[in-house]
Amino acid sequence: MRNASGHHRDEDRWPLLPMAAPRGAREILWHVCALVAVAMPFALPAGWLVLGIVIAFTWLIKAGPVNLVRIALMYVATGFVVATIFATPMDFPITIAHVFTWNRSRQVGVPLTIALGYCFEVSVAMCTVALMMAFDRRSANRAAVDLRVWQRQQTRRRQLLRQWHRSQDLPEVSQ
Repeated sequence: MRNASGHHRDEDRWPLLPMAAPRGAREILWHVCALVAVAMPFALPAGWLVLGIVIAFTWLIKAGPVNLVRIALMYVATGFVVATIFATPMDFPITIAHVFTWNRSRQVGVPLTIALGYCFEVSVAMCTVALMMAFDRRSANRAAVDLRVWQRQQTRRRQLLRQWHRSQDLPEVSQ
């Protein structure tokens, strides 16, 4: 519908979802990190399988996002300890780089490469699940919304439309 105050939805309809572009570097960085966290398990060799196992594990023990992040950090620390015991501390980052290229690291043997790779993959999957669990997924049902809240939203919307209409110099009648 188009009228003198611009586009406008029927007042009896539920308002559209608020879609806002990210504001500032911090919010843009958060969106980029969320995209990378969701895409990373699928880039790793068996990442989708590990992600499925972590989701099942999380559902089974009902772990929260904070506990998942703690466990993920413990897996990374375990990888460093294992790399330090059986090789050198720098072999862990090198093995992680080789995991992304789907290639075996030449510095360490096959069992150690697999162990270090899965320590990293499990920590990535746990951080991904924690991020998805911490995301705000609440939605409002119009039937459940208090009538006063609905009326307040409608009144505020009318006020904003009237304010915009008063601020614009639109000819109501053509001459």
